Amino acid sequence: MPAGEVAEARALLEWMRARHFLFIGYRHYRLERGKSADRLVPEARTSLGILRGGKAGAVVLRGQLRVRARERQLLILTKANSMASVHRATYLDYVGVKSFGARGEVAGEHRFLGLWTSTAYQFSPREIPVLRKKVEGVISHFGLDPQSHDAKAVLHVLETYPRDELFQAPVED
Repeated sequence: MPAGEVAEARALLEWMRARHFLFIGYRHYRLERGKSADRLVPEARTSLGILRGGKAGAVVLRGQLRVRARERQLLILTKANSMASVHRATYLDYVGVKSFGARGEVAGEHRFLGLWTSTAYQFSPREIPVLRKKVEGVISHFGLDPQSHDAKAVLHVLETYPRDELFQAPVED
């Protein structure tokens, strides 16, 4: 992975740990590759919080899910398909950090479930790791001088854009 991407992912994880994310569950998954389908196999002994206990079985990945699991994208920032039972009634935030094998292929994923704290919604996206790079990427995408009126107008939109969507959306979107 490019050093800048790794550094930004590390900065986000440190920012999360500094009381900007309420950690509710964790589990490591191993990616087993197959001929026509892959399997995402949970490692039960790594399970913590709401992901601990129960019998989590392997998930079979085909088609687009298989392609996405194999993508050399370090971070996955999205919403989980389950609701939080603490703090506030909303879908849980899902932060995945892919792990890689010796040849650079995706070998697994560290999955964190939780909720962004109120500070994630109060901070400027220019102060939040990963989001700051997205903001720079959007300004650059439009070919705008960062000091121009147009760049400031785009920045205003990004400052007021819903954080949950900003975390999930790629620069192109």
